[in-house]
Amino acid sequence: MDTLKRVEEFMAKDRFKHTKRHYTAKDVASLRSTIEQTTPCHYMSSKLNETLRKHFEAGTASQTFGALDPIQVINESKYLSSIYVSGW
Repeated sequence: MDTLKRVEEFMAKDRFKHTKRHYTAKDVASLRSTIEQTTPCHYMSSKLNETLRKHFEAGTASQTFGALDPIQVINESKYLSSIYVSGW
């Protein structure tokens, strides 16, 4: 499957139906590398989207705390469905 088609399919997913973009799938595809990559953030963002979607459909909330370092994330992850990791 070519890059443009993959980007179009990705941008057409239900999770982006309320996203307004000032660029097209063709713009994104033209800037992509020829080397295929899947980074860990791909899996984590998919997991977070799935978690939040389930809470939305159930009318519940995902209670979260912030974490400043990886140790806090590991300790908190046992008890929370999502964790905010600060960039500062």
